[in-house]
Amino acid sequence: MEFDKEAFLDTFRAEAEEHLQKIEAGLLVIEKNEGDKELMNSLYRNAHSLKGSSSLMGFDDICETAHSMEDLFGEIRDLEPPVDSQIIDSLLNLLDQLKVQVDELGRTPEANEKTLSKPAEKTEPKVNQSASGVIEKIIAGAYSEKPVEVAPEPVAAKPEPTTCQDEITAPVCPIGAKEMDTIRVAVAKLDALLNLAGEMVVNKLSFESPLNDINLFQQKIHQFSSIINDLKEVVNDESEPVVKRDNGELNVYLQELENLVIDMKDSTFHVYENLKEIVGRLDLVSNNMQQKIMAARMLPISTIFNLFPRAVRDMAKESDKQVDLVLRGEEVELDKKIIEDIREPLMHLIRNAVDHGIEPVDTRIKKGKKPQGQIILAASAEGSHINISIEDDGAGISLESIKKTILRRQLVDQEKLAGMSQSEILDFIFHPGFSTREIITDVSGRGVGMDVVKKNIGLLKGLIAIENRLGRGVKVTLKLPLTLTIIQALVIEVRGELFCVPLSLIEENLRLSPEEVTWAENNRVIKLRERIIPLVDLGALLRLPAVAGQDEENDRITAILVGSAEERIGFIVDRLHGKREIVSKSLSENLRSVRKISGATILSDGRVSLILNISALLDSAKSYRPEKEPALAGDAIGKAKRKNRRRILVVDDSLITRQLEKDILESAGYEVETAVDGMKGLERLRHAKFDLVVTDVEMPNLDGFELTSAIKTSGALSSIPVVIVTSMQDDKDKARGVQVGADAYVVKSDFEQKNLVEIVGLLIGEN
Repeated sequence: MEFDKEAFLDTFRAEAEEHLQKIEAGLLVIEKNEGDKELMNSLYRNAHSLKGSSSLMGFDDICETAHSMEDLFGEIRDLEPPVDSQIIDSLLNLLDQLKVQVDELGRTPEANEKTLSKPAEKTEPKVNQSASGVIEKIIAGAYSEKPVEVAPEPVAAKPEPTTCQDEITAPVCPIGAKEMDTIRVAVAKLDALLNLAGEMVVNKLSFESPLNDINLFQQKIHQFSSIINDLKEVVNDESEPVVKRDNGELNVYLQELENLVIDMKDSTFHVYENLKEIVGRLDLVSNNMQQKIMAARMLPISTIFNLFPRAVRDMAKESDKQVDLVLRGEEVELDKKIIEDIREPLMHLIRNAVDHGIEPVDTRIKKGKKPQGQIILAASAEGSHINISIEDDGAGISLESIKKTILRRQLVDQEKLAGMSQSEILDFIFHPGFSTREIITDVSGRGVGMDVVKKNIGLLKGLIAIENRLGRGVKVTLKLPLTLTIIQALVIEVRGELFCVPLSLIEENLRLSPEEVTWAENNRVIKLRERIIPLVDLGALLRLPAVAGQDEENDRITAILVGSAEERIGFIVDRLHGKREIVSKSLSENLRSVRKISGATILSDGRVSLILNISALLDSAKSYRPEKEPALAGDAIGKAKRKNRRRILVVDDSLITRQLEKDILESAGYEVETAVDGMKGLERLRHAKFDLVVTDVEMPNLDGFELTSAIKTSGALSSIPVVIVTSMQDDKDKARGVQVGADAYVVKSDFEQKNLVEIVGLLIGEN
């Protein structure tokens, strides 16, 4: 992909001007002896950053001048204050040169074209000689009260003074004095504006209630007027002589009452119309403000997409594969916050595609595929949400490997597994600690990642779906809102509480008769367009207390259908309160651990409503059974007790290593014994029961490979997992570890305490 320098010119100029402003302000502080070494280091970094960015853009003149400034800062940043004023002068002269050079980028388009078209050569910049001489004298010990002579600056073709205002002239026009069509605004300021826009939306919504009240008042006045008319007919009826008596006085009162009603109708009508007009204008202004501010936060997704080509290239090279990354839909815009938060999930999915999906060249050729694999990273906008897909043409996901891992880890039994659909089996990929790797290494095989990816996508009010094509590749699709701040939501009522669900995640609303709902495997299900859809009581899933008499209020069942095309679930709710535009607020720190809730909002009537995390609810719904309650703290206590009974044998000839690993595992709740070599370890295994062995390789009498082989070839011991922890990191050593039957291979240079505990827990079923 060709680097379009012209597209980055405004960004470079804005960044360069910011660096120069900081340098100028910092130099003036240092000249007053008010600075410190940290400030000097900061200015050095500014000069260094400017040098790097100008070199990347091919602006050699700016790069050379910035390099000279960087060199000077590098020489003087360790000097004790005060800094000689002549050094400050030299640095300010360089600063003036940089101002002119940066300023010319925006004033002479032909110069821009010439500079941009010139290739960036790696030339060694020439350090400013006069300033360098000052530094040399200071370093040599000539720093004294006597002023140091400085030669005139060799500035070629010094520009004519430029007038910025009629009364003021200066050799260099101050940065920022010229008209600019872009400015840099702190994200915090934009967030504050967006919050204000959100509050305006809330206030706008609060007008709905009084408008409805006025409308209701008008209806009552109309009813009152009808009653008066009826009463007048009765009074004037000649067939009723009793009533007709004194009707003159009664008519006067009735007429006054009628006039009063007419005045009230006119007044309320004008109030209603005026208020309606005000609300309309406020609606227009707030929507306009909201869209403008949101647009200011929106960035093209190319901002993050462009990070991946280099990453894919490096990963392919490391794994000895050929991979081509194709980008599509880079122009689609997304909220800056979402772009920041999806970087790591996307990187993990792309890493999986390269590492697990794309086959080695010789394997692809044998399968009749092109030697070079392809990964397509695409984005497309669809209404109020965006779809991001990562699709590869690799081997696909082996369902048999997933099934073996499920059974090995005893996640479900054989009978239940046989009745699962492909999508249900694939969903185990998101189970914490799930991995189909035959051996765990320091970089892969722990199953850590996909569960975190799904959790993070859920926090962004999004969904993730996997489409598997065995032998032809995998497609992972992320469905995300365009923005997290102001969203369209459906307000639902569940057991007397109001909740909000992002509208983009709802497939449809359902109104069902009891006869349409059947039971299958202890679950409510319905048949919808030839598909079986599970139904889950949302109130029970959220563990809300039942409201007396609520079930008898309606003879039909209301549900919302959510999920992806591959897997959908219907959540039973009490009633729907319609679509609303809501302002999403983050939860406080103590509530962020509540997985089924992603935020909160204030409704038009002032009530607080929680925003549901649909991704987390889908996960919970898959394991929910109506007749069973979810496990509580008692299960965690039982798990801790089981962990305390797990026994581990650590085998290593190094006292320090043995003690370190023993302490780590004991602090995690395991019972640990040690042995000084492989022979001693094998003796302990024959006389006591252990759940796992951690062993070194290089040991006297019996090394780790031989110990592992002896364990795996012994009928009584073969089921014990073995973790090799060693400093031997060559591929041939790892291959031998696999050959002798090791379950995990950890290199000591990459050793981390949490990794060992994580691997042990995974192998003995604690994770």
